[in-house]
Amino acid sequence: MITRDFQVYGNLALAAEPAYVESNPRFTVIEGRGARAERSAVSGRHVSRAAVAIAATVVALLFFAVALVGWSTYAGRAEAHADTLSHISFEEIRVQAGDSLWSLASQHPINDFTTQETADAIAEANELEGVVLQAGETILVPVSR
Repeated sequence: MITRDFQVYGNLALAAEPAYVESNPRFTVIEGRGARAERSAVSGRHVSRAAVAIAATVVALLFFAVALVGWSTYAGRAEAHADTLSHISFEEIRVQAGDSLWSLASQHPINDFTTQETADAIAEANELEGVVLQAGETILVPVSR
């Protein structure tokens, strides 16, 4: 098999010599249009600006559809959590040595909440600034049912 090196200078693709050109050449000479050529130098297909605009529009619409679904899922979950929190009863407990928000959230779970979400609810109910609890202090935790 004979191979031939092809070189490209500037924006002009050089065609192979006629002895090496197959029935469907891989390179096409494009003169005077540079990078703005609407004809692909590799495949020989014509790509119109309208096709590119349609493809870009479809991609943008898909992006916004995925973003809308994600946002609505998040908003729905947040609304369900707010509704659940409004129906939760809290009880006072005394913090023991070694207790943390995470351990208390694990011991007093809220249905359909993760441990992190339960810990956040405990912190919010007690208006805690940080996550450090002092042994002996009294805080509100959800009533386990």
